Amino acid sequence: PVLGVDASVQKILRHNEEVTIERVLERGKTIASAASDGSVKVWDISRVANGEMKIRTPLATLKKHTSYVSDVSFSHLGDLLTSSGGDFLVVLWSTKTWTSLAVFNECLAPV
Repeated sequence: PVLGVDASVQKILRHNEEVTIERVLERGKTIASAASDGSVKVWDISRVANGEMKIRTPLATLKKHTSYVSDVSFSHLGDLLTSSGGDFLVVLWSTKTWTSLAVFNECLAPV
């Protein structure tokens, strides 16, 4: 596992490749995970009484990266998601439509 993402979480999040990072939106109802295959998956989640995470509905699979995704992050308001990775790209996503709003490719190293 990379960055503390254990195999059980990887299986729950249904990535084909190793999960590299996961982030939960501040309100705790959405999780974004990224994998070494360049994909970002977004899920609707709920928490049961014991605090365990229960994945409910897949919201989107986001694909723009051609290499591993090293980080994902929700904006403070939750209206944007960024992903960055080994392909030197930073992608800005809308959390309303799950489409890319911008791709920044001027990075000089993996981010």
